Amino acid sequence: MRFQLICLAGLAVPLSALASPLDRALIPENSAVTAHLDVEAFAGSQIGQAIVKNRDHFRLGGLDALKAFGIEPFRDFLGVTVFMPSVDAKQPVVIVRATEAIDALWKHLKTEPQARPMSSEGYELLSWEDKGERKYGFVRADGNARLAFICDNWEPLIEALKTADGKSPAQKSAATPSAGSFLFVDARQIPAKMLDNRDDDGPTAVMREVRSAIVDAGESGEDMFASANVELSSAQTATQVQEMVQGLVAFGRMALKDNKELAGVRDALAGFASKADGTHLKLSTKWKTADAVAAMGALAKQTSEYDNDDNDDDNGKGKKPADD
Repeated sequence: MRFQLICLAGLAVPLSALASPLDRALIPENSAVTAHLDVEAFAGSQIGQAIVKNRDHFRLGGLDALKAFGIEPFRDFLGVTVFMPSVDAKQPVVIVRATEAIDALWKHLKTEPQARPMSSEGYELLSWEDKGERKYGFVRADGNARLAFICDNWEPLIEALKTADGKSPAQKSAATPSAGSFLFVDARQIPAKMLDNRDDDGPTAVMREVRSAIVDAGESGEDMFASANVELSSAQTATQVQEMVQGLVAFGRMALKDNKELAGVRDALAGFASKADGTHLKLSTKWKTADAVAAMGALAKQTSEYDNDDNDDDNGKGKKPADD
């Protein structure tokens, strides 16, 4: 049952050509980071369909276990929003938009041995135990769909519900996803949790210099696109990070020079652009979706081969017998 709980909580939700865009009215005003996966848009895209087709290679095949509850993952999960309530928050709040098919799973969850109801500020929550930790959730109708709110702490969950009901202020004047976007991240502040116990070298040092970031990725026409607008601590830092990124991209292109199967990835790197604009570093790439699909298929094949090799090693196959 633990696997189904994870799925419902949006921790392992699969990536119809409708869309379930980000709804800022559900996000509390002071949230530090908001991430949204438009599952409908992704599943309806060419790259999404390629991943669904090779779901086992990307470790998504296990989601089919949800069919026991009448849930078709690639049809009934519509969108997932995850947000950190504040810069000091320890746990995110997850909001899953789904069809009414999740009612059966929610009903079953209530029968779990450690499940119990909980009431706070007029909201009737469900609490259950998962791997020794308490989880809290709430499901409500949203037209013909359902909204499931899940968190490891009941207090931010209540705040999310109050925001959804208009009792607490929601985010305003925010960046919006581009047309065709299926993955969008709005980091207004970097949560302290992401900076705890970090070394001062390498990528972690760069993270400490980030003040905010917007990331957007999706599919438009025959092209895939991805962009990032990162605000750094100073103009000098923005230039330094740009130079570092350009070096990594150049190394990637060189490493993939003779790899025909991953030519699509090389083409994506070839289409990469970066620009330092004051304290902001703007990154973008665009590549043909057909090439991305081919690269995704090649990546899935290689991943499967690596997994098979690891399994053979674990089972003692391919190893030279020890000398007597």
